[in-house]
Amino acid sequence: MKNFLVTSETFREDYEFHGAETGEVTASYCGTCSRCALPTSFEHKHQIEGVNDKGD
Repeated sequence: MKNFLVTSETFREDYEFHGAETGEVTASYCGTCSRCALPTSFEHKHQIEGVNDKGD
């Protein structure tokens, strides 16, 4: 029988999406490892065609 090491999660992730009402959705993401403190993050913006186009 194998022994398995039980570990707790060590990477926290947070994310947010907003801006659909303006026609440009922003996705924000960040994460950090609680063991080694390695962080990562990004933000991406995406225009929704037909929403709040100039020239209404």
